[in-house]
Amino acid sequence: MTQPHGYPSWQAWNSVLLSEFEPDKCGEDVRYDDDFKCVKASSSGASEVDFKEIFIISSKLLAEKTKDLRVASYLCLAATQEFGINGLLPSLRLFNDLVKQFDNALYPEKPRARASVHTWFLQQQQRLLSVADNIGGTTPEHWQTLDEILQTYAKEVVPFLDDQAGPLADLGAWCEKGRISQPMPKPEPKPEPKPVTQEQPAPVADPEPAAVAAKAAEPIVVPPKVTTQAIDSDSDYMAQVRTLLKHDRAQQNWPRAMHLARAVRWGALALPPHDDNLKTRLPAPRETAFAPIKNALANEEYTEALAKAEALFMEGAMHFNLDLQKFTLDALAGLSKSTLKGWLELQLAAIAQQFPKLLQLKYEDGSDFCNAANRERIQEHALFQGGQSQDAGQQQWQAAMSEAQKLVDNNELKKALQLIDAQPMNTAFDKACARLHQGRLLLRAERASLAVPIFQQLLSDIQTYRLDLWQEDFAMDVWRYAKQCFEEMSQTQGDEFDLQVAAIESQLLVTKVSSAIDWV
Repeated sequence: MTQPHGYPSWQAWNSVLLSEFEPDKCGEDVRYDDDFKCVKASSSGASEVDFKEIFIISSKLLAEKTKDLRVASYLCLAATQEFGINGLLPSLRLFNDLVKQFDNALYPEKPRARASVHTWFLQQQQRLLSVADNIGGTTPEHWQTLDEILQTYAKEVVPFLDDQAGPLADLGAWCEKGRISQPMPKPEPKPEPKPVTQEQPAPVADPEPAAVAAKAAEPIVVPPKVTTQAIDSDSDYMAQVRTLLKHDRAQQNWPRAMHLARAVRWGALALPPHDDNLKTRLPAPRETAFAPIKNALANEEYTEALAKAEALFMEGAMHFNLDLQKFTLDALAGLSKSTLKGWLELQLAAIAQQFPKLLQLKYEDGSDFCNAANRERIQEHALFQGGQSQDAGQQQWQAAMSEAQKLVDNNELKKALQLIDAQPMNTAFDKACARLHQGRLLLRAERASLAVPIFQQLLSDIQTYRLDLWQEDFAMDVWRYAKQCFEEMSQTQGDEFDLQVAAIESQLLVTKVSSAIDWV
């Protein structure tokens, strides 16, 4: 194995970097240290990267100043870039060893910061394995060692960093492929020496006792003992759930896998804390998290897309991200699994009814948990499942909207709008209903700017003809979707659209507070 920079062997490197300091065994917090800032900037790709320098500086920091998981994670990236899988294995093992040896004394000290380290690792998986793949030189022993290291990371490190997060699934899948393509050679069984026996004349005896003796001489086969792992904590429970899900995904038993995953992650769902603007402290997922799923869908590799979407659902706080569920629905549609797709739509509708604010929550950077188009789809299912009685006219509009929404989902917005125009409209109120439905279709197609004049006209009609007095449900729907439209258009707090949203919220509350409380 290639020697690490500045050390005679990886074993010596590991030993030095794990040595404790005095008096504080983990040293100091180096987040303001110039060397740490240099390593962090280089690892982010913000400047030209010298991975040899990152490796040397990170090793020096861990050996002389600190025991910091952030430094160890950057070191893992640099080691992989420099030495391929020969660097990935010892650096990832070092990360595991740091957690096992120093535990809560490690830097960073705050749980949220530690969870961010694992999130960073999750995001770097494709980068790590692609580099290791390109450098090559793998052997069966490499894959066996990597599997052991990843198992340790999943069982001991993940619960320490973020007990709601998942393992390094991409690296695990890559390792599994490697183990299949380069299996460990099976040892040839040694031939058992045959005992030398002397032939003896057949005894003149009753054959029945001889048969009984031969039967007694046969070896007794004892079935292997089945053992189960004790569950002593939520982390143990999640580890077993992930094992079950991995098995079901490998067998493509999607109904069981999806039911179990959502029972675990949505069964006792609680909304994250948020401020008055519905902004949480959760970091937004990077676009790269969705890229493999989008690519698989674009290439019509629906099984792969579904597997990746379901794996991502179990990571971190991704069970709050309702846009991810749209990718899952698309994959199920591609696989023609209409029953399972319908079940998931019902689950989303139930969540929308139980936690209406979830559809409006935002990440710490202001981005949505659920974009406007997906919010419209989920709310539509929630309304449809509400069980409200409908007259013939409502049923007609419901049928037309259902067909129009399918057209929008197939990128045929113009046909969808024309379908609404083709419906019988005998009164001015019918025409107003048609405009409302077309505005909703534009929101579904993420064309909020085109829907603005429609909702402005409808708001004017409500005020002019006092529709809130004799068509209360219609007025509530107009205000609700106009609020959604203007929220999409608002750029800054206090701009024209933001002021209109505030006015609409007041109107909703004054008209029917029991319904409005779920929308404001």
